[in-house]
Formats: sequence, C-alpha cells, structure tokens
Amino acid sequence: MKKRLVWLVLALAIPCIPLAAAASPTSDLVKVEKTFYALKTFHADLSMTNASISMDFVSPDRVRETLANGMVAVFIGSNAWFTVSGRTMPMAAGMAAPLQARLQSIRTLGLQGNLANDYTVTDTGMKSIGSTQAHTYHLVQKTGSAVVDMWINTKNLPIQAVVKTSNGGLITLRYSQFNAPISINAP
Repeated sequence: MKKRLVWLVLALAIPCIPLAAAASPTSDLVKVEKTFYALKTFHADLSMTNASISMDFVSPDRVRETLANGMVAVFIGSNAWFTVSGRTMPMAAGMAAPLQARLQSIRTLGLQGNLANDYTVTDTGMKSIGSTQAHTYHLVQKTGSAVVDMWINTKNLPIQAVVKTSNGGLITLRYSQFNAPISINAP
C-alpha cells in the first residue's frame, strides 16, 4: 500500500516540477552571437574562390586586413590606410566601403539580416574540424538562397562558418585568437 501511495504521489508531482525548456537551434546561435559580439579581439581568415584575407579585429573599431597579394589595410574608426610594397597612404572613402562591407560580413558570422527571423536553423550535431570537436548548425536563408554551416566550440564561439551565397559562391570563415593580445595602431 505504501509503495502504491509513493508512486501515486510521484506520478502527480512530476508534472508539477518546472523543467528547463529545451533550447532551440536558433536560440543556441543567438547565444553564440552575443558571446561573439562581447569579444574584445579576434582573428579571422576568409577564403573565397579567388582570394584569401587574414583579419584582426580590436573592439570597438580597429581592423587590420592582410590580403594574399601582401596589401595591408588598417581601419581605425572612420580613418583608413593601406600599405602596398612598403608604401603607406590614406585610403579614399570610396575605396574603404567594400572592405568595410567584408568586415561586417565577418562580424555577423556571414549572416545577413536577423538570425531568428530570416533563417531556418537545424542542429546537425557534433563534428570534428581538424582536431577540435564542435557543435554544428545548418542555416538556410528564408527569403534568399544563402546557406550557412557553422561550427561552434564549447565556449559558444564560432570556429568556422561556410557560406554558400545566392550567386553560387563559397566563402569560408575561420575564427581564432579570441580575446588574444592583438593591437592595431595607425601606420
């Protein structure tokens, strides 16, 4: 009789115990965005079909880009310079716009628009990237044809994003050196 009473009490009590809501893949990536935006510094390597760029970022507004051809561009606030063949000069405002657009893409993990509203997100489980285990997500843009695959480390930071653009291009972003001692000064 006591056993039945215990089971009856448990059966009635269990539904009343508040359980944590299961996180959705979208809410997981919203946490990643917040963690990523809180970083003071990071490094990113961007690879495209015909170009590769190495980039250092120091919050709030310092960026150094090194292109495969050796050109270096430095942005500090609204000022920009580029160095080619050892010669440094200020960058005209019109020349800086495409580079700043690329920075925005890197800063937004290759996403355009609002993550929660503009993408369908699928949790694709754990996968290795090199020797690192990462949680992976597959994102499909709802109103376009962009597709993004992301690898997220155990600290809720992106370590790789592969973007398949609406025009068929492929961009790979690799992130590292989170909050590392990176300094960017005016040339």
